[in-house]
Amino acid sequence: MYFKIYYKMNKKIPPFFGCNMYELASVDDTTSELMLRDAKAYGFDTIRFWCFYPTPEEKLQFLISCAKKYSLKLIPVLADRWNYNQKFEINSAWYNDGYKNEYLPYVLNLTERFKNCEEILIWELINEPEAKKFEYLYNFVSDVTKKIKEVNLNHLISIGTIGGIGDKLGSHFSRFN
Repeated sequence: MYFKIYYKMNKKIPPFFGCNMYELASVDDTTSELMLRDAKAYGFDTIRFWCFYPTPEEKLQFLISCAKKYSLKLIPVLADRWNYNQKFEINSAWYNDGYKNEYLPYVLNLTERFKNCEEILIWELINEPEAKKFEYLYNFVSDVTKKIKEVNLNHLISIGTIGGIGDKLGSHFSRFN
């Protein structure tokens, strides 16, 4: 899977050509670096990967160092709706205030620590978020993005939603069911 991202920064609109490397932060450092090297060799310049709690900061620092070496941008995904390889379950209670326990301190620590890192293109809040009510997701996103922007004004933030067809909102591009 690949994606193109266009964003406006300093009145320039550079294109990005990226791919998903879900397990990039979960494999050993040698394999991670080879994955990034090969991505660059195939023409990719942006890599999206899972960086779920409790991914060690040292691993993200290593990936950033490799990204710099290969002139790549990174999109760390900070949680997973499907609860893959993370220490908490995302459900209605989590959206209401459960995210404040482990997720929010983890996210604020990473986004503040790496606020000056040019290799980070976007912080993605959740892989494919889904909520029983729109308000749950809206309130969560509003709170988390506000808090991230208090410690890091340098990066874009993505909610992480995907397109869906036939949902309860009338086939709009959403995953709110």
